[in-house]
Amino acid sequence: MNNLRVKTGVDKLDHILKGGLPRGSVVLLAGGPGTGKTILSARFLYSGIVDYNEAGMYVSFTETREAFKNYMLNFGWNFDALEKKGLFTFLDFFSTSEEGVDHVIKTILEPISIRNIKRLVIDSVTALSISLGERYKVRNIVYLLKQLLKNTDCTSILVAEVPFGYPMMGVGVEEFVVDGVILLELQREGYEFKRRLAVLKMRGTEHDLRYFRFDIQHTVGLKIMPILAE
Repeated sequence: MNNLRVKTGVDKLDHILKGGLPRGSVVLLAGGPGTGKTILSARFLYSGIVDYNEAGMYVSFTETREAFKNYMLNFGWNFDALEKKGLFTFLDFFSTSEEGVDHVIKTILEPISIRNIKRLVIDSVTALSISLGERYKVRNIVYLLKQLLKNTDCTSILVAEVPFGYPMMGVGVEEFVVDGVILLELQREGYEFKRRLAVLKMRGTEHDLRYFRFDIQHTVGLKIMPILAE
């Protein structure tokens, strides 16, 4: 892994990562519903385009282009304008079958080279795994994606769903394949839930292993708070 870093768009997360994600890495962003996975991954793309002139692509197996764009406008992130400028690409797949996996991979990889895409989000490998069925096939597809992406200069986030109260990330195999794992959780405290974040793994860089509290704010997306008390 090289020493070049890719800023995430969240300053505190970059600090936790000692400078940002290693360029060219493939990172698993795991969490349950309502933990902010889509917001963090969208912020990663939006900041890359606006702040660093790095084209981005969002591949969705869960929602439409218009639903995504409308939701992100709540944070002031106008992906529609960026798409019209050719800086943002949105791909949606709702009925991927096992027979269509090769087509999906080709459809994802082609724009990366043609449009010089530097940041990629796939949301989610969990939804893709539903169509693939068996767990070993999920690991194979994630491994294949990782190897193919390594031949590009693209830094990638693979989103994975974690059912509430379930100890595994995604389907339990992706985390052993990827370069890094960022976990988002909802933690019950009395009669309410609080969000927290931890970087569990990141090849090629030292990183803080502690949990950090965070909130979702409509002005910035994710706002990470100071260290949690022991």
